[in-house]
Amino acid sequence: MIRVADMSRLCPAPVGKRHFVMLWFHCDESYDSQFNDPTVFVVGGAVADDTIWRRVEDGFSAANLSAGVTEYHAADVNAFGGEFEKWKGTPEGKDCQIAYGKQLIKTMQDQGRRLHVVSVGMLKKEYERIIDESGRRKFGHPYIVCFKECIALLAEEMERHWEPEHRFSVIFDRDRENKALQQEATEVFYQMKDGEGWPPRHRLGTCTPGDSNEIIALQSADLVAYETFRLIHDKHFTGGKVRKAFDSLFPHNGFSGLYYDAGVLERIKGPLDAANVVPNGFVVIHSPEYTREGSDEIE
Repeated sequence: MIRVADMSRLCPAPVGKRHFVMLWFHCDESYDSQFNDPTVFVVGGAVADDTIWRRVEDGFSAANLSAGVTEYHAADVNAFGGEFEKWKGTPEGKDCQIAYGKQLIKTMQDQGRRLHVVSVGMLKKEYERIIDESGRRKFGHPYIVCFKECIALLAEEMERHWEPEHRFSVIFDRDRENKALQQEATEVFYQMKDGEGWPPRHRLGTCTPGDSNEIIALQSADLVAYETFRLIHDKHFTGGKVRKAFDSLFPHNGFSGLYYDAGVLERIKGPLDAANVVPNGFVVIHSPEYTREGSDEIE
C-alpha cells in the first residue's frame, strides 16, 4: 500500500525555501440508495495537485467524448442506466462498457503516486448494533463518520511527512437529495479546522460542494466511492472480492483507507462513551503504526 506520505517524496519543497502547496481532495459518497434505509455508506475520492487534476480531467473528458456521453456516473455505467442505457442488451454493449472503464482507469493509473486514492466505509447495521444512540450523536451519521475519517487520514499523514506549508482543500460532489447532510459535513470540516488541541488542523484549507458536470475531477471520485461501496457490499452480501479494475489502481496510485467493521467499532466504543464532545465532535486519530500496518485497512 502506498500512503500519502510517499507523495511528499515525489513533490518535495525547494531546498532552502518554504513553498506553499495546496492539494485538492475531490470526494463523493456512495450507498445503496435503492433502499430507504441504506446498509453501506462510503466516502471516497483522490488527492492531487492542480497539474495532476488537469490531466485527470482531460483523460475523463476524452473518454466521455469517445463513449458519446456527457459525464461518467458509476451506478449508471454498471447498471446500463441513464446515458449508458444505449449499451444495454446490445452485442457490443458490454465491450463498450469495458473499453470505457479501462480508459478511465488508465487515466488514473498514468498519474502514478501523485494521484492518491482515499476511501472510508462502514456497514450501518454494525454501527447501530455496537454504538448506542448517545455515541452515534457524538460520532455522527455514517456519512459524517466516513467523511471525517477521510479528512483525518489525510491531515495526519501530511503532518507526519510534509512541510508545514502543505495543506489540502476539499470539493465534494453536490447531492441535492442529501443537501442537509452535506451542509453538516461542511460544518464538521471547519470544526476540525478550528478545533484546538489537534496539531494537523492547519493542514485543512477550504471545503465546498461542486457539480461533477462542471468539475470533472469529481467523476473520478464517483468511481472510487462506488468501487469501495461494491467492495464492502459484496464482501458481506455476496462473498465477492475487490473488482479487477479497482484493484489495478493500487500498484500505480496507492490507497489509504479504513473500513469501520465490528472490530474497529468495538475498539472505539469505550473512548467514544467516555468522550465529552459536541454532536459530531468525536474524531478517531489512528497511530502511525495503525495506518501503516493495521489489519482493518481496505487494501
